[in-house]
Amino acid sequence: MAAKTQTQLWQQHFLKGDYDEHYPSEQVVRFLSRFQKQHGPGILLDLGCGVGRHLGLAAEKGFDAYGMDIAGSALAKTRKNLAAKGYKAHLKKGSLVKLPYFDNFFDIVISYGVFDHVIFSQAMDGVREVLRVLKNNGLIYFKLETTDSPEMKRGRTAGKNTRILNSACEKGITQHFFSLPEIYRLFKDFKILTLEREDITNIRQSCRLLSRWHVIAQKYEKK
Repeated sequence: MAAKTQTQLWQQHFLKGDYDEHYPSEQVVRFLSRFQKQHGPGILLDLGCGVGRHLGLAAEKGFDAYGMDIAGSALAKTRKNLAAKGYKAHLKKGSLVKLPYFDNFFDIVISYGVFDHVIFSQAMDGVREVLRVLKNNGLIYFKLETTDSPEMKRGRTAGKNTRILNSACEKGITQHFFSLPEIYRLFKDFKILTLEREDITNIRQSCRLLSRWHVIAQKYEKK
């Protein structure tokens, strides 16, 4: 039997309910609130929107919300979840490396834990696509795993800083862990406004529970 593709694996995980998260992340809430206060609501893209937890937040704040995901099962759940709250969003199935949108279209792009689920070269291609569809002076927010993430020790190696995960809810999924130099390479064509690292440790057991990068950057017009 042929191995399942990453698209098939994500489709399967969303059908099983492995990623049915409904509450937006604290970092995205703060980011959108600051953007709205400074610029007003604009056109927003959530790349790898999952079941729509951040699209619901964006719609609530008045953004013209667009969502894209690789899994049709995720988009079906997004439609249902948004409709239950009386919200709407423009949804498309697609790939990070070839975004189905016009140049210079979005004011803001968010991507929470998505670009670390491809190999590094694909992440680079995807960020170039984000640069293309983002307006000049537009902003991005990305959440990515660091090389100190406990997940780095699990699964099997699939290249430098890349693993194939083996936990029940992520079995077979590609996970890349970003070093600081890789972060700077990834966003070399953006102006990084804030780069924060979040680490949570269980002091009693002396073990790290998670380790993440939070990146806010701006597209600028090169002279």
